[in-house]
Amino acid sequence: MRNRETRHGEYKVRVNATLTPSSIEKLDNLAKQSNTSRSELVEQLARHIKNAPLTGKVEQLGESFAD
Repeated sequence: MRNRETRHGEYKVRVNATLTPSSIEKLDNLAKQSNTSRSELVEQLARHIKNAPLTGKVEQLGESFAD
């Protein structure tokens, strides 16, 4: 996808994140269930937030990806 516009109409930029092994496992499981990549799953999560403050909403976001 280097230098190509994504389906979101923007170019992607490489970032680095540090996560615990259990969080990585959960992220990988969610990505597999969604038939997508880790990167796209994080993209969808970020787009779902829509500039809303996260205070008190983290659990709700997690529920939208649960089982």
